[in-house]
Amino acid sequence: MAVAAAQDLRKLGFGPSVAFGLVQEHLSPFLQDRIDAPDDCAGVLWLIRPSDNHLTFEAPCEFLRHTEYEELLIAPNENACIIVNVGRIAARVFNELQATETAKVIREEFQILGPVI
Repeated sequence: MAVAAAQDLRKLGFGPSVAFGLVQEHLSPFLQDRIDAPDDCAGVLWLIRPSDNHLTFEAPCEFLRHTEYEELLIAPNENACIIVNVGRIAARVFNELQATETAKVIREEFQILGPVI
């Protein structure tokens, strides 16, 4: 899950050290402390507000549970935010793991039964 979130940050243009640094410092502890099952991530959005000093890697981060994006409006005097939908990433990872497990079971059954002619 953390790796998938870092990959999404990379797609947004973060370098590897920044993307994985943010995940390691902010997302991983959040997941370890508050998430017990994939569904626990539903509705979780990770707001990353860049620090005033753009040369530092640190960025204030917060995790919010919202279903309405209107609640995430940013005031004109605030720094821009990057919003990462943790719930969507968790669902994607969970679905990929399920598909992989299903494919494994099908392969094993095919090897046991052999090809059907």
